[in-house]
Amino acid sequence: MRLHLGAAVLLERLFYPILLIEQGFGSQAAGWLVGMRALGAIAAGVVLARFVKHADDSSVPLVSALAVAASVGLVALFTNPAIIGFFLFGVGLGSGVMTIYFQILVSTLSSGETRGSAMALAGMGGASRTFRLLSSWAL
Repeated sequence: MRLHLGAAVLLERLFYPILLIEQGFGSQAAGWLVGMRALGAIAAGVVLARFVKHADDSSVPLVSALAVAASVGLVALFTNPAIIGFFLFGVGLGSGVMTIYFQILVSTLSSGETRGSAMALAGMGGASRTFRLLSSWAL
């Protein structure tokens, strides 16, 4: 049984508010804590846009993926809002780094004629379709 992409995105968006409310936080506190994830993603975008021009170093997205995985798991273990906010910021930061690196990689691998289509597909979350498309253009 395949999970529809929309359902996966919806589940991912609802998981943290549900978890935080189950841990006893009010809706306003849960909103602020989930907002920390967005701040992490914004911070990643600002820093990487300024300093990274090529996706040559694969260790950065790998470390980011490991940080996201650890942060996702650790959020559920704590009830202190500062610690939860820190880990949610880490989820956003790591996710933002991986997203930016993916976009840079797609931009690097695509030709000038196909870059717009490749970036649009990549932005829609179609990583496997994008790489198939890039592979077919490269042949």
